[in-house]
Amino acid sequence: MPVEHTWHGDELIARGRRASGRAAIAIAENIAANAKPAAPVEYGTLRRSIHAAPPEYDGEGDFEAAGGRSTMGADLAGTIKPQAARIGPVCVLEVGSWLPYACVQETRHHYMTTGVQLVQGARASAIVIEAFKQEGMSVAAG
Repeated sequence: MPVEHTWHGDELIARGRRASGRAAIAIAENIAANAKPAAPVEYGTLRRSIHAAPPEYDGEGDFEAAGGRSTMGADLAGTIKPQAARIGPVCVLEVGSWLPYACVQETRHHYMTTGVQLVQGARASAIVIEAFKQEGMSVAAG
C-alpha cells in the first residue's frame, strides 16, 4: 500500500525563525533586566538606559530618553564607542547602554557581564526551549 505524506518544510522553517527571534528577544530582555540592578547608580540614568536594540542602533537620544543626569557625561561625551553584549555567534541584538560613559562604568562595575552571566547556560536554554514549544515544536535540551 503506498504511503502519502505532505512536506510542510516552509511552515517548519517559518516556525523555527519565529521561535529563534522570540528566544533572542527574550534572552536580550533578560540580560538587560539582570544588568540594571548591577549597574552603579549616581542618578539612575545609566541603569534606565540599558536595553536591547538591533545591531545598527546608534543610541542617539538615549541620554534624554533615560532622563539623563550625570557628572561623567560632559567630559567623556563622544570619546568612547559603547560596547554591547552580543547574543550568539551572529549579532541579532545588542544589549547594553549606549551612553558615552557606560563602557567606563562596565570596566569598574561589570554590570553587563553580570547580566550576561545570570542568563547564559541553563536560563538561556530554557528560554529557547520555551520559544520553540510556543511554536508547537519540541526541543531536546542538551
